[in-house]
Amino acid sequence: MTKRPSRILLAGAALLVASSLAGPARAQQLQDQVITASYLHVNPQQANAWLKTFKKHLYPALEELREEGALLGWHLIVPGIHHPGGNWSYALVLGHKDRAAQGVVEKKLQEAIAGMPESQVKMFFGAMELSQHYDDEWREVDMASIEVPEEEEQAEGEEQEEEKD
Repeated sequence: MTKRPSRILLAGAALLVASSLAGPARAQQLQDQVITASYLHVNPQQANAWLKTFKKHLYPALEELREEGALLGWHLIVPGIHHPGGNWSYALVLGHKDRAAQGVVEKKLQEAIAGMPESQVKMFFGAMELSQHYDDEWREVDMASIEVPEEEEQAEGEEQEEEKD
């Protein structure tokens, strides 16, 4: 395999380079699970070949990662309705067990792509408009870890009862 497809993979980060978290979310108590979504624009004329290549090379890797527990789950989705300004045809959504598992998943998918025949790598990335690719990353706020002092709640309730009298 030539170095060009590898550079496309690394520079374009067509599948899994997760964006960093937004500043305000870091102040929250977050769960360790990470959800990433990679939005991909695939040329409609090449969609069938792209999907077949995805299923042949990436699907087995994703299923193996799910069975091993690094991925909690994954979906390849298409938009259900027209989204003005949304220029993507597929989104690969991955539920990672934690940050360490996210790294394992990224490495495994890079290995799967590196193991593809060069002609399939060229078709796979050639079918995508890499300039329109983008990623999102989400972590859920762990509401169970946020404690609300009971005294404040009770005091407010008592004040409201006193006001009624």
